[in-house]
Amino acid sequence: MFRKHTERRNSILVLAVALALLITPALAQAAPAAQSAPAGGTEYALTYGWYQGQSTFYYSFDNAVPSSDGGVTVTPAPIYVFFYGDDTAVPGQHNVVDVVPGDSGYSDLWQVHKVTVPDDYTPDSVRSYADIVTNGYTVTPVDVFVNCPIVPENSTLQYSQQGLTQGWDDDSAVYYFDFGLNPVETAPIYVLFYGDDTPVPGQRNIIDDIPGDADYSAFWRVHKVTVPDDYVANTARSLDDITTAGYTITPTSILVNCPVVRTEDAPEMFDLTSGWYQHGNVEYYSFSNPIPTTEGGPTVVPAPIYVLFYGDGTAVPGQHNIIDVVPGDPGYSDLWQVHKVTVPDDYMADTVRSYAQIVDAGYPIDVLDVFVNCPVVPEGSSLSDPSDAPYVQGWYQGQTVFYFDFGMNPTTTAPIYVLFYGDGTPVPGQDNIVDTVPGQPDYSAFWQVHQVTVPDDYVANSATSLSDLQAASYPITPTSILVNCPIVMQPTAVDLVELTAGQASGVSAAVAAGVAGILLLLLAGVALGLRRSSL
Repeated sequence: MFRKHTERRNSILVLAVALALLITPALAQAAPAAQSAPAGGTEYALTYGWYQGQSTFYYSFDNAVPSSDGGVTVTPAPIYVFFYGDDTAVPGQHNVVDVVPGDSGYSDLWQVHKVTVPDDYTPDSVRSYADIVTNGYTVTPVDVFVNCPIVPENSTLQYSQQGLTQGWDDDSAVYYFDFGLNPVETAPIYVLFYGDDTPVPGQRNIIDDIPGDADYSAFWRVHKVTVPDDYVANTARSLDDITTAGYTITPTSILVNCPVVRTEDAPEMFDLTSGWYQHGNVEYYSFSNPIPTTEGGPTVVPAPIYVLFYGDGTAVPGQHNIIDVVPGDPGYSDLWQVHKVTVPDDYMADTVRSYAQIVDAGYPIDVLDVFVNCPVVPEGSSLSDPSDAPYVQGWYQGQTVFYFDFGMNPTTTAPIYVLFYGDGTPVPGQDNIVDTVPGQPDYSAFWQVHQVTVPDDYVANSATSLSDLQAASYPITPTSILVNCPIVMQPTAVDLVELTAGQASGVSAAVAAGVAGILLLLLAGVALGLRRSSL
């Protein structure tokens, strides 16, 4: 967005400058979809947030954002865009900057400065601000501001085809992502903290403006929201939720550049995390949907999943399972309890696609003692090894949803041991420790975090088993934090469509269950997800 000029010529000039900066074909460089950045580059991860109760997605850049008024506006840096005397952009000329990240005066927000060159100018013969001055070219600041964070060469954006644009700084090539026009004004982003100033683990940040809104800006001023100690992550998903609850909001001077790019589900690639089991290595996936528990004990509360059968106990071929809650809804759980729905013999597969339709049809529902671990994920998501669990479609209120099926799982939890120093800092490089694996009677993919306090001279991965922790007499403190981290040492998934009539009557068996929803931020490791680190 940019301010309108009163004169037609100025309006045309602004448009020309904007077009030259943003869409000149010579400046656009295609890049492949980002999974891992090439050597020397950085992959910028897609981050999940909340916007008026809906999921939103943004990239986050860590260059310092300058402001001269405490965070109300961003101080831009000049970017020099070349034009001939007739206001035609010089084709093939890369834009010029005079500061890069780390320099005094650098900013991801740039103010366009029009450089007028003679008609015989050769593109890219000028590659620095000093050359512009030496040649005596006319420089005219324009009321156009763009968000173009400079990044390392070969950098990529996760789940994006957007490529880098090249520019010049002091005769050297620089590269940036072009997120387009942006005002100098900032917008508020709400970051939730407990009373001791530690961020709420697993809580998405909250915004109240997205692209297209009048007050949207990719430059956010952090507003600290103080919540009570019993606050559960992601209970608040909008500014209205925050204000209704009466939480204290304190504006800060911290500015961040987080351009919002989507307000719909984005696919995730789930990587494996390493852990220890009795001195041996294990690998597991980590999902971060909040896990509901019973009061007074670490037992997972399941959500119902509806599986359709004919009267003879035969599963309806081609029917996708149905759920009525998705991540973020009250009552959602990665652990599902199978509810058997009996339909007439002339029922056609996928005629019913919601719980409401089941109720309206009056179909009998029987609750089975069958529980399965099927975390809901965005459409198109994948596992590091696709053979670790099936990717399954289901129905949610008439819409398609998707999940990974990790098979049967009890409602009980197992302990996972996460090592911390005495100051509450996780031990860098230490893999978490478990004492049970798939196939053992006490195994569960739902883990209750046990905080292990180690001395300051502890060396990461000196302890690789529960027996090591006990032998060292490290204090172990159970917490109320539960995480869903299925170990993938062996195949565990079973599709309920294959159940026999006897199994459908109540014998424990796995089920293909699913919900489309939005997965929260992936845990890079349980310890990282636990730590209430400073913003």
